[in-house]
Amino acid sequence: MKKFKNKKIKNKIISGILAAVCIVGIGYVVYSKEETHPAVYDNAPLQQKRVLIGSTTYNVSVADTLERREQGLSGTKKLEPQTGMLFIFDTPGKYGFWMKDMRYAIDIIWVNVSADGVGSVVYTEQNVQPETYPKTFTNVNIANAVIEVTAGEILKQNIKVGDIVYLGKK
Repeated sequence: MKKFKNKKIKNKIISGILAAVCIVGIGYVVYSKEETHPAVYDNAPLQQKRVLIGSTTYNVSVADTLERREQGLSGTKKLEPQTGMLFIFDTPGKYGFWMKDMRYAIDIIWVNVSADGVGSVVYTEQNVQPETYPKTFTNVNIANAVIEVTAGEILKQNIKVGDIVYLGKK
């Protein structure tokens, strides 16, 4: 009888350990699905570009489709310094951005660029917080691209309306 009780206890312990391992494994799989920057959508990595604003270079992921623009940086854990996301639009206009599912603050820079990739800053919003959702931040002046960067970059790099912007080929 004593052996039977020990075997039961041993089986319960093993079952408990296996259940704990499964729960941790499921948690890891769910947590690891959250994107970090640079993001991947449609099972394909986003195109990467270098953007020069004033004298500062940013390595950005390009959101150039409707789905990618809608997703943006939402759900990502953080944005590394001097990285960002570039949203490219087919036609110049006023484009609103919100902080849905964001976990960190960002600076938003609206730019108007020509076909050769040279343009200028036309509007900015600084230190936009996740808590501002569902408020939409929209440019005043016409733009055809938007760059999201780490909060504080506009102030730190003294980025202002009129600054020259170069969108690199790669």
